[in-house]
Amino acid sequence: MKKIIPVLLGVVASISTAVAQGTVNFNNSVAFGDNVDRLVYLDPAHTTALVGVNWAAILVFGATADALNTFATKTTDTTYGGSLAKFRDPSLGVGQGTWVGGTRVLPGVAAGTTQGPGGTTMLQVRVWDLSLFATYDLAVAGHGFTGHSDVFSYTVPQLGSLPSASFMTGLNAFDVGVPEPSTIVLGALGLASLLFLRRRK
Repeated sequence: MKKIIPVLLGVVASISTAVAQGTVNFNNSVAFGDNVDRLVYLDPAHTTALVGVNWAAILVFGATADALNTFATKTTDTTYGGSLAKFRDPSLGVGQGTWVGGTRVLPGVAAGTTQGPGGTTMLQVRVWDLSLFATYDLAVAGHGFTGHSDVFSYTVPQLGSLPSASFMTGLNAFDVGVPEPSTIVLGALGLASLLFLRRRK
């Protein structure tokens, strides 16, 4: 009996650390176990999946959809860079449309500033070209290519939940709105027409 107790305690401890309190698995490439499309695409038609380490994804969260202003951070890194994830290297030939994320802590969850374990908080994924703009906000202000998911609800896992409890199941596919070649050509033709008419006047 004395030998069994330490073993049972070890099992309980391992289960309780399966999912830490107030965390989320910031990935769209885990085995969700459903057929929902959660990839990020270049185009609104969702024909070309996003790939390239110049593209970055960041997770924002808040108590409501109108208060998404706090970046989720990694457990061991509270810097801005810790909450950022880059998309796959195209030379690998796999993982198009997905970023390399990891476990993120939702600051303040344990302290009660957002919904605690078992409650819900609102999440959104935002994507931009990191080679052109250092942050998503700068990319928006500079009219760069940006995209974001719909705001979705996330149930904060209870301490000891299975890893799948921290998956972002509410996430759906979205795009960064890069114009298709035909759209670019039409825009160029329109600009050329305007210049031609101005010269004639």
